[in-house]
Amino acid sequence: MEREKHGQTARGMAKWTAHTAAPVIASPRLCGKTLIVADAGGSVYAFHALTGEERWRRADPVEDWREHGVPFSVTPAVWNEWLFVEAVGGLHILDLRSGEFVGELAHHGCPTVVGNLLLVHHVSGGVRAFGLPDLAPRWSRGWTGWLRASPTVHEHELAYAVLGFEEQRTHGGLLAFDPSTGDEVFRRRDAVERCPLSEGAEDWLIFSSVPAVVGEGLVWLPRDRGHDEGHRRENDDPAPWNDLEIVGLDPRTGVERRCHRLHSAHELYASGAIVVSDGTLYVGAALYEPPSRTEEPEESGALYAVDAASGTVRWSRRFGGAIAAAPVADGGTVYVASEQGEISALASATGRVLWNFEAGARISHPHALFEREPTDSYDQAGAAVVKGEETLYVRTDLGVVAFQVPAGRDETVERRGR
Repeated sequence: MEREKHGQTARGMAKWTAHTAAPVIASPRLCGKTLIVADAGGSVYAFHALTGEERWRRADPVEDWREHGVPFSVTPAVWNEWLFVEAVGGLHILDLRSGEFVGELAHHGCPTVVGNLLLVHHVSGGVRAFGLPDLAPRWSRGWTGWLRASPTVHEHELAYAVLGFEEQRTHGGLLAFDPSTGDEVFRRRDAVERCPLSEGAEDWLIFSSVPAVVGEGLVWLPRDRGHDEGHRRENDDPAPWNDLEIVGLDPRTGVERRCHRLHSAHELYASGAIVVSDGTLYVGAALYEPPSRTEEPEESGALYAVDAASGTVRWSRRFGGAIAAAPVADGGTVYVASEQGEISALASATGRVLWNFEAGARISHPHALFEREPTDSYDQAGAAVVKGEETLYVRTDLGVVAFQVPAGRDETVERRGR
């Protein structure tokens, strides 16, 4: 695995910076020439995407966002000129153009728009579907334990919701359903199977708590393969206690069609959703030294590019800090953000670092900011980078930064080492 080499440092590339009253955890949402941003303190902003000019702001502040700001970590949903924003007391509907209050749904939760249907799901309150624009109830289900993120919808046919992980309650998994009717199509749960590395040991297979993605005809999710800790200690086995697998499931049946294991001397855990582009799977991972090697393992990050069909690792790139969220693949470039606030552009074919820049602040996960137990395993960080036309929008703990994307190969000259 190659360690990060810095390409051209992006100086003077910042187009504009907008500060918010609290950290931005939810994904910024680009709606034409307007960028919608929700911060953890209860404020929603509309910025001009090209200039950063604040068009409107609506505040629904909480007394202490570290304790009560979790609802505002959910990315707002958009339908025509309506903006759906989760708040403490319910789901607020705002006018996208002005920020004016339009109405409220008493059933608060994570909003997802599928055609002319609004889905609202809550960790413990189930799932409800409402018609648009009348907001008439269509169906409801008692499904609980979903991640606080929109389920993945594939061409308005089936939707795939990933479950969080909580001891004695939810042990991860995937639920596929028809969003138009609420009919369950299939469900995948965690499992136990024989360990392929240690005779007589068993592994616990747990789907990672990150959104699923559809591509190359399959539904993709990372999966932890946790090895028997007691068996490893008893046999003084130095191998990592957890391996990371990339699993491709049949979109109609949930049958496992692909399973690519990332072999490493480190413990690997997914740091975000998989990205599928041109036959390649891009997956960010958190790396830890095996417990047998260190008392206090430090986390670092790595990005893997894996052939979707064969599972061959085309390249991998290690970073000094943890990866903040799923990468973004666009054309021949993959963009990666670290929790320290560094954005790197890599050549998708080789993993070569083309350029990087500093966002000027950390890019945090909800777990690092909110005082919430035990349901923090359901919280999901929004995308760290949103790609617009020749612009990258980056959420940070201080607000949002818009960066100009360098044009042309002559602006991506690699500089060796440090």
